[in-house]
Amino acid sequence: MPFELELKKVADFGASEPWVARTEMTMLDFFPFLKVDGGDDPVTAFEIKKEAATGLAMSMAEELGQAFIDLRRLRESKGFLSTELETTKAYRDLYGHLWVAYKSRFQELMKLLGYDIGYVFDKDVNFDQLVAAFQIAHPEVDPQMTERIKEDKRTWQKALYTYRNDGEHNIKEPTFDGHPMHSLQNAEVIFSNIWHAIEDVFIHCMQEEFGKQLTIFEIPKENRDQAMPKKYRVGVTLNKVTGEVEARV
Repeated sequence: MPFELELKKVADFGASEPWVARTEMTMLDFFPFLKVDGGDDPVTAFEIKKEAATGLAMSMAEELGQAFIDLRRLRESKGFLSTELETTKAYRDLYGHLWVAYKSRFQELMKLLGYDIGYVFDKDVNFDQLVAAFQIAHPEVDPQMTERIKEDKRTWQKALYTYRNDGEHNIKEPTFDGHPMHSLQNAEVIFSNIWHAIEDVFIHCMQEEFGKQLTIFEIPKENRDQAMPKKYRVGVTLNKVTGEVEARV
């Protein structure tokens, strides 16, 4: 029996969305440069690691995509659907997919790459101890990343955590920045904050991953391809005089 290929449309949005270009598509560009332990067969080890990382990045992007679909639906209805139940479901689905993308899929991906970012989601009482352990393991990761995470945990991440773990069962709906979680304003802010946090943590860790032979360049906003507006690219720095590869300081 001949094999029949069935084509299905996955989504009606793509890499022109900044959150797609700056998370999943950027990650896929960076994965060919990942490091692996030598071992007996480094080529096979690299392929296994790259394939696993690609799968997790795509799974993370799928969760973000489902959150984006919920967000678009809320945008179209200006934050309130035809019934209270439909509205509640849309916000719960949105925040649920965002939390899975960030806490589950992204954390799994970073652990596979060698960066245990569990402290991002652990209890505040354990934060300093876990951060210290992370910094010992990864001394080249810019400490600014930790400051960014600390601020996130204090603000929008705390609101999302409370909503996911307590708010759904409370009569009084949790708020963030003075607005209910079931508001289009907060939905927009938290969606944006999560994908920016994913991008920021990933780039900080990859700067250590690539060492001194590869450089991560920020693409000026005016030079970004609108069909895929990635913010970062990886490459080598060449000496303008000799043309040789110049190690990053």
